[in-house]
Amino acid sequence: MDLRRSVVWPAVGTCLAAHVERSGIALELDQKETLVTRLKRKIAVAFAATLAALGLSVVVRAGNASAATANPNMSIVPCDSSDYLQVWWHQGNDSPRSEYTCFANAGTWTFSCFGGCWLDAFSTGNNVVQYEADGNWQPSTPVGKYTYFDFPNHAGGVDLDGMKIF
Repeated sequence: MDLRRSVVWPAVGTCLAAHVERSGIALELDQKETLVTRLKRKIAVAFAATLAALGLSVVVRAGNASAATANPNMSIVPCDSSDYLQVWWHQGNDSPRSEYTCFANAGTWTFSCFGGCWLDAFSTGNNVVQYEADGNWQPSTPVGKYTYFDFPNHAGGVDLDGMKIF
C-alpha cells in the first residue's frame, strides 16, 4: 500500500490543518505547515509500525520519506527501555537527530527516504547491530551490546539504507 497514491492521505493533511486552525493557537502559516507535516509523519510511522506488526510490507509517506520493513521480526517499539536499539536519524535536509526510532527483535529494517536517510547515531541496547550504508553492512564486525555509536567526522550523519539486529 502506498499512501502517496491514496485518496485518504491528502484528506489527512486537510483534516489536521483544520484542527490546528480550530485550536486557536496563534501560529504563523509556516509554523502551521510544519506542525501539520510533523503530525502527518507521526501518523505515517504509527501506520507503518501497525502494518509491520501484522507482517505486511508497507511504503508510506512520512513527510517526504518512507520506511518499509524487510523482515517482519524486527519491529518498531516505544522508546521506553535502554535494552532496545535506539536510532537517531534524519531525512533529506531535516536537522540531524530529528527522527528517533527504537527497534526490537532480530532482523533487518530498510530505510528509504526522498532526499536520502541519514544515520546520526545509535545505541545498541541489548543487541548486536550493523547498519547498511552505501550498499554495505558496516562495520565489518557488528557493534556489540550496550554501545553508543556516532559519527563525529560526519556531522550530517552517514547515508542510511538499513539497520540489522542479530
